[in-house]
Amino acid sequence: MLKITDLKTGFQHKNSNTILLESINFEVEKGELCIILGRNGTGKTTLLRTVAELHPALHGNVKIELENYEKESSKKMAVVTTERFRLSYFRVEDVVALGRYPHTNYFGNLKENDKKIIQTAIELTNIKHLIHKPLAQLSDGEYQKVMIARALAQDTPLLLLDEPTAHLDLVNRIAIFQLLKKLSRKNKKAILCTTHEVELALQIADKIVLLTGEKQAHIGTPNELIEQAHIEHAYAAEGLFFDRTSGRFDIVNPAYNE
Repeated sequence: MLKITDLKTGFQHKNSNTILLESINFEVEKGELCIILGRNGTGKTTLLRTVAELHPALHGNVKIELENYEKESSKKMAVVTTERFRLSYFRVEDVVALGRYPHTNYFGNLKENDKKIIQTAIELTNIKHLIHKPLAQLSDGEYQKVMIARALAQDTPLLLLDEPTAHLDLVNRIAIFQLLKKLSRKNKKAILCTTHEVELALQIADKIVLLTGEKQAHIGTPNELIEQAHIEHAYAAEGLFFDRTSGRFDIVNPAYNE
């Protein structure tokens, strides 16, 4: 499905390049939820934006292999970024409907099937009570769910999401990850997303791309990265302990030992 080969990411300058990642190789198959983890500054968002063709690669290839050939990127992948939608006066229902744009005619006319897909996206993200509100009246968490609904309405085989649970409370963060897992398993979508929700990612991901901060990545199942001690090394910090058995972090308070 999604094949990343010898990828180098970073930023191009006039006389030099800033390299964040190099020689990265991994695949995301249909029906697989792959999560990018790493501390701040390791290049998670840049990697996702490079895959999404929103940022130029310094080297390597990003290939989306489909059984049915699709030339347009908008029919191959849907992207949810952390950038705010500028047309804040748009109603929620209209924003979700924009996801159908690649599938409509020149005039953007929606057919019955388009309307059903839009309704399904609204129901899956639990935003039916918001459909008549303009974006400007939404909380950050509500806005995030609307953007995810728009991506679902696009109905592509590949979903790319940058911090999809940002600004959401615990219940909604869990709900979004459960939704992504359901979409990958039941709807056979390939999903690649970034997150800071390490413990949730370890519970729900099929594959993890763990960025080390040393221009490299460890790639494998959650259990593999836990057993090989890559998780605890990547998030090593004074006063923080990672329990391999539970897959959770604990705070070590020196005062307890006095």
